[in-house]
Amino acid sequence: MNVPLREGLLALVTLSTSAAFAGSSVRMGFGFCPPPPPPACMDDNKVYDNGPETKDCQEKVSHYVASVFAYRACLLRETQRAVLEANTVIDHFKCGLKSKRRCTDEEVQQNK
Repeated sequence: MNVPLREGLLALVTLSTSAAFAGSSVRMGFGFCPPPPPPACMDDNKVYDNGPETKDCQEKVSHYVASVFAYRACLLRETQRAVLEANTVIDHFKCGLKSKRRCTDEEVQQNK
């Protein structure tokens, strides 16, 4: 990659990951993080001839790399959400064992 593309890509990745984190919220359930597919243009030998296909494919590769960073951010959020959910389940279960019934969220917090 040339230097201007790299600088533009860094800005795009920064914006993508910032937007992804800004829009995230912790919730119970599963958040699907679809992996981005690599650009199909990579399989075409014409893209390596420095012709018009090269620039088009270079843009697709840049978009793919930015998508990979957004995908990684999504996986991080989903991992954090899953750990939080598991900890909540454990806390509720421990509280229920102690009180011999299902605990409310307030009771769980009091028992911490």
